[in-house]
Amino acid sequence: MALLLAMAVLLAHALAIHVDGFGEIGPAREVAHVAFRLARNWVHFGEVVWNVGEPIGWEAYPSPLWIALAAVAERLYLPVTLFAQVVGVLCALLTLGATARFSVDRVAGVIPPLLLVANATLAATAISGTEWAAVTLFLSAAWVGFERRRWMAMAFCLPVLIALRPEGVPMFGLLLVLSLYERLRPRRDGGKPAPLWSFVPGLIALLLMMRMERFDGTSLYGTWLQQLLTPDASTLADGVSSTRDALVAWVTPILIPFPLIACLFGRLSGHGARALLMAAGWIALVIMGGGSDPAMHISLAPALPLLCVCLQQGILVALDTESRLMETLAWLALVGVAGAGAMASRFPADVGPLQLKTSMTHWMTPKGPMPLAAYFPQDQVGLNASARQQGRLALQAEIDHTITMRALGVFLRDNTPAELTIATAWPGATGYLAGIKPAAEGELLPTRGNPIRDLTGRIPTSTSVPQSPFGAREELHLNHLQGADLVILGEIDPGLHEDLAPLPGMEHAWIDFLKGPDAGDPQNRGPLANYELVTVPLSAPGANYRPFHMLRKRTLEAQPRLQLKIVGGKVRVELTAGKNSPEPAMPQILDLEIRLRKRGRNTPFFINPYGQVVTVPPRHVLARTDLYWQGRKDLVIRLIEFDLAEAQAACDFDSMRATLYNTGTRSSSPAAGAGPPTDLMMP
Repeated sequence: MALLLAMAVLLAHALAIHVDGFGEIGPAREVAHVAFRLARNWVHFGEVVWNVGEPIGWEAYPSPLWIALAAVAERLYLPVTLFAQVVGVLCALLTLGATARFSVDRVAGVIPPLLLVANATLAATAISGTEWAAVTLFLSAAWVGFERRRWMAMAFCLPVLIALRPEGVPMFGLLLVLSLYERLRPRRDGGKPAPLWSFVPGLIALLLMMRMERFDGTSLYGTWLQQLLTPDASTLADGVSSTRDALVAWVTPILIPFPLIACLFGRLSGHGARALLMAAGWIALVIMGGGSDPAMHISLAPALPLLCVCLQQGILVALDTESRLMETLAWLALVGVAGAGAMASRFPADVGPLQLKTSMTHWMTPKGPMPLAAYFPQDQVGLNASARQQGRLALQAEIDHTITMRALGVFLRDNTPAELTIATAWPGATGYLAGIKPAAEGELLPTRGNPIRDLTGRIPTSTSVPQSPFGAREELHLNHLQGADLVILGEIDPGLHEDLAPLPGMEHAWIDFLKGPDAGDPQNRGPLANYELVTVPLSAPGANYRPFHMLRKRTLEAQPRLQLKIVGGKVRVELTAGKNSPEPAMPQILDLEIRLRKRGRNTPFFINPYGQVVTVPPRHVLARTDLYWQGRKDLVIRLIEFDLAEAQAACDFDSMRATLYNTGTRSSSPAAGAGPPTDLMMP
């Protein structure tokens, strides 16, 4: 009954924190969509590739088994993202059962589940849609099988663990070393060491994974293991600072003195010592990989059950001292740590009369590397205040960001031709939703979607240097643009270019782009000098659309054009498609400004939406806002028409200029223009 209650609490915990702004269950993590796109291409086009027709495949995501599982769901026409989340939740619940049943003592068996259900990392991992919940289950189950001499269970779990993540290989080696050590120094209870045959399935899985090849003929797992086990100094520094952030957020490590003191006095059980060694081994792998994502640090989740069992064994020693004081302190520490750990699942806020918001915000401020999401959207202080935190704020920022990228993927799928190449810092959700086009009229099968380039380099190209798929630090690589037609960097108000923080790996290229072609250093802009800003409408819950900025290659010549005419004493402003706009053009959201000018006068005069002349210095007045444009070459739209004589009577002017701006930008920003301005001289 206690175990069922713990499972119910864990399920409720996971569902409570992984929600969108409307209280609905949030989507799978953005990075998980990389596996989903690979699986979709495998099912629909017959090969595991990132972009159809290109060689990059298995190396795009470091979990071959998770790709295969997603392919099964895709083949059975199941909703892949929801399927992955359900599998993750089941794995987390089974992990809870495995750790609870490790101890036959009913009181002691409560300790690991209590610590686990209160930990936000396991709850977030369960419903993340990634492979980490499955890794947590099979690592825990393999260790329980090793400790309880359930060799068949261990023999089954080890190959699954290896196929799930390359980190499973060192953990397999650690269990093998422990087994060999027991042959030299048997356990205290006289139990037999693990038979070597129980490691054979894992060894076979390792050989199979090592035989898998990258596009360049090198070993898939061999490359990943080399990147993981040979870190440089900066990677180790990132790993140490990131892991420190995770341990501080967990609070659980406060109980570490219990098993450590017990170990010093030789009273810690062999189970506890081996659990501590396994947990430390996994944490060391995460450190060597460069750390974990601040959004709940889910890559550290596999160490949690092992750490909790170790703490259980240490607390049992304290309870067995026959000291009433020690027993009371142990239980108080256990309950206090569980309660404090659960606070990571809350948004920083006061609790009743307790003024905790400032303390919680400071507690959840990481010292380690920030993900790219921390730079989008940027505000006046330079960074996204939510994404630069860890814990619940970072998780919510991740969910919101994934929702935006999914909406963008749907937009690109429906409104761009398949030959357009897209470069983005978040290839997962966008690539998955834009990765396949609906069947054309008269066709039965869908067609391939847009090619996607990963600006972080984690999904390699055939000409790039392999980047490590591990670690929390993300940097942008402009050489991965490779002539992309559309570039997606994130949500930034171009009017804030003076306050922006430089993007990692791009120095000041993005900021100099936003300053416009006549400002900044053209050499800094580099490849971005060939792009222009464009605003598109994304579907948004509770609204018709939301504006989103991206970059479009100038050579596409797809900017809409304005025409100014005087017809029958009236000024007419018309909108037409660009020179090479596809049919139909990609939807855009535009604002129109009409400025009346006179040589030698500085005071600006504008035409308002009613065709009247107004001036509101220093503000700009728009004649039309939120124009939805998806025109064709033969389509001419009349935007506004006003009486020329009335305008001249209200204001003396000798010319007028009509300019299109991207909706959601500041017209004072040099990069805000959505097309060349059009001038009309007065007769």
